[in-house]
Amino acid sequence: MHPGAVDGPRIHAVFEGRAKVSGHTVEEEIDLAMANQAVKKFVDPADIAALAVFLAGPHARTISGQMFPIDGDSKSST
Repeated sequence: MHPGAVDGPRIHAVFEGRAKVSGHTVEEEIDLAMANQAVKKFVDPADIAALAVFLAGPHARTISGQMFPIDGDSKSST
């Protein structure tokens, strides 16, 4: 799997650290980071878990050696 930026405490701590160093707000740091992303959304950890469960199950028994990018949801954006 190749997830994009995963939403959660770790990524938010990164942006808090960047904000302290840069003098920007956390929101400004997030906006700056998202400006470089094609999909303007953090990945929901539940989406990664759902793919892992699928790949571990019987329906994925013939899948091997594949890369699965999980880097956005076309239904919504932030």
